Amino acid sequence: MATPDELKAQGNAAFSAGKYRDAVALFSRAIELDGSNHVLFSNRSAAQARVAAHPARQLSRRSGSAGQPELTVLLSSAALSGRPRNSTVTCVATRK
Repeated sequence: MATPDELKAQGNAAFSAGKYRDAVALFSRAIELDGSNHVLFSNRSAAQARVAAHPARQLSRRSGSAGQPELTVLLSSAALSGRPRNSTVTCVATRK
């Protein structure tokens, strides 16, 4: 089983190669193993932004578990600073 650092390195390589969906999946797996590493969340967010910016790259031969979309919650900086009344939450459903 890969470590979070190995998955992060693989995700960075996928991102550099323009394989943004693969990068999102790799960073997500790393987050499952180490949810306290903020860099993983940042890297996954950057990859998700690239997927959204390149609709043609959103198509993938692989599907999520049972073909279900992956749900990602994006929090504003206010939510992370402990001011929930000023925060916004955006949910984005993406297909793997």
